[in-house]
Amino acid sequence: MRAQTARRFLTRPGSHVAMATASATSLVGTLSDVHTLVPRLHAGTSADPFTSVSKGVLGEVMADALVHRGVLGGSGWTPLATAGANHGIDGLYVRVGRDGRVLGVMVAESKTYTSTLNSSQGGQMGPAWLERWLHETADLYSVGPLERGGVAPAHALEVPLGDGSARVWQEGGVWKTDGNTVKVGRACARISRTLEAAAERLIRYRARIFRYTTSGDQHVLTVRDVDPSTGVKGAKVLIVSGRFEDLSPFQQKLLRQAFRAYFEALGQSDANIEGLVERACHDPGFAQNFQVKARWWMLGLTAANLARSAFAGVFAGAVELGLQALGGQRIEWQRVVGVAALTFGASMAGLVGGAHVTSLVQGRVVQRLFARTALGVLRQGRVAAVLGSSSAAGVAALLYAYGGALFGLHSWGQAHRLAAIGVTGAAAGGVVTPAAFLAAQSFGTASTGTAIGSLFGAAKTSATLAWIGGGVGGGVAAGSAVLTGGAFLVVLAAGAAVRRTFSVLDERERLALVEGRILLATRRLA
Repeated sequence: MRAQTARRFLTRPGSHVAMATASATSLVGTLSDVHTLVPRLHAGTSADPFTSVSKGVLGEVMADALVHRGVLGGSGWTPLATAGANHGIDGLYVRVGRDGRVLGVMVAESKTYTSTLNSSQGGQMGPAWLERWLHETADLYSVGPLERGGVAPAHALEVPLGDGSARVWQEGGVWKTDGNTVKVGRACARISRTLEAAAERLIRYRARIFRYTTSGDQHVLTVRDVDPSTGVKGAKVLIVSGRFEDLSPFQQKLLRQAFRAYFEALGQSDANIEGLVERACHDPGFAQNFQVKARWWMLGLTAANLARSAFAGVFAGAVELGLQALGGQRIEWQRVVGVAALTFGASMAGLVGGAHVTSLVQGRVVQRLFARTALGVLRQGRVAAVLGSSSAAGVAALLYAYGGALFGLHSWGQAHRLAAIGVTGAAAGGVVTPAAFLAAQSFGTASTGTAIGSLFGAAKTSATLAWIGGGVGGGVAAGSAVLTGGAFLVVLAAGAAVRRTFSVLDERERLALVEGRILLATRRLA
């Protein structure tokens, strides 16, 4: 009887034991889900292991082919580069006349299987969402004076001209093109103005949602019109429905192109792709259920980072060897190799950790978390990269400090000091860029008089850097230099301050020791 009473007391809701049991159960559940929790924090980035971005390729390729073929809205549509990468518009098209005038604009959003429109940012394909991304893409095409360039890089903007196309890119702060500078400049200005007008709903444009899904052994592709002013969806228009063998040659080619792009996006080898494509065509459910191993853990494990870490290790080993030689002591090769190996390991771990921080900050979870706060500045690419670099430096400092103590390269007391200096410097350096961006975007105005905080994308970053550089009489380039130089000086100052603090503490300890010895000697003489 007493045992039953005690059991009821200990397990009743609110008791310490019950709460501890619930907490332990929750912790075990959380730990058991880490293998999915951690990758999900990378969702929406290049490390997204859940293939949502890759599966989106299916709908995008199909939509692009349908628009180009003129199946919807006539022919003559040309794709534009869009802002926002995986978070923005999937497809943006313009129809350009022979005289270069922009005759029409079409926004295409693609969905696959059971994916739905994102409800954030005012609702995907809603008026506010369309306005934002049209403004940002207009900013992309708002280029400066053009110079004739050489070979266009892969990230260059495609500019339709009516009788062909040209490419535009920025190199060393200068805008360049592989076409006629005057003609291309006018085309960019027309596109930018037209997209701005579309964003402000001063002109009519088309908005459509393309969806690919499956039903048993059938492929299904539907298209739905959307009213840009209200976001209200219209009736569905059936484009493809049927087994692969029953589809038209054009529809079969369309599916093959889409599945090829999908498996390429998943990193499948050319040797495997043909077989995968054929299976996906004849078994509609295969592509939907196709899984790849999560690659999030491979972030930062690149040849470039290995080379950087190897260089750091060799350099550190060479410095240690030089110091020993200059000191006139016998060379301790074991210590030289230890310093080199530890530096290599700490550097590599730091770079990998920094890559994860950059990815996590740009991931969909953190993006939504910070979207409506002052910390929204952390979502911007340049700031995320700086946070990643600072984190890399901090991780490397910690590993070098305590790894060195563990392997006998220095004492634990020295390890504490090295860690404090390294982490303080890294943290201080990581604060400079976010703080400067936050100040500029909270109080600054662009050269046009527009508040920087109301801008988007590349225009916002450029205006921020120009505002920062304006303090030294420069522009964007000066702003970048100020941030880089300022961060470097802050790191040095923070490190020096910590070292000075340790010096003061050491001096106080030394004086206390001397005073203690004097006091002890005085007592003995007395």
